[in-house]
Amino acid sequence: MPLSITAPLCSNNIQHEVVFTQWCIQKTTVNAAEHPNQLPSSWQPTQVPGTVAQHCIAAAQDATQIEDYDWWYSAHSEPCAEAQSAEIVFEGLATLAEVWLNGHLVAQHSSMFLPLSVSVQLQAGINTLHLCFRSLTHALTQRRPRPS
Repeated sequence: MPLSITAPLCSNNIQHEVVFTQWCIQKTTVNAAEHPNQLPSSWQPTQVPGTVAQHCIAAAQDATQIEDYDWWYSAHSEPCAEAQSAEIVFEGLATLAEVWLNGHLVAQHSSMFLPLSVSVQLQAGINTLHLCFRSLTHALTQRRPRPS
């Protein structure tokens, strides 16, 4: 299932959708990749919307302890005729999510209960979207200061 992003055309401000398809997923050890260009090329096709657990079950992979790993998604847009501003709206991202567009970190999010809206600049041609869901197990083992 594609992710659609509504973007105004620069010439006459008419709304249209830019569709991201060809969704793939891969798991990495905690913090093995801090940037999408550090990822190995071990992508597997997956369904979006969907969860990591759903992917593991559909791919006959072990769905236990998924929170012990970082999980990366990747997708590509249909070609854009020109660079344009757009708004990406995520209705629910799992905890500790990072949103990357064309190799740039554009948002971080830490609540699966709140939507995330991100203003971005799409480039002319094909755009690449990466979503990283960081290990919850690792995050919970980190010492943090007590709230004041």
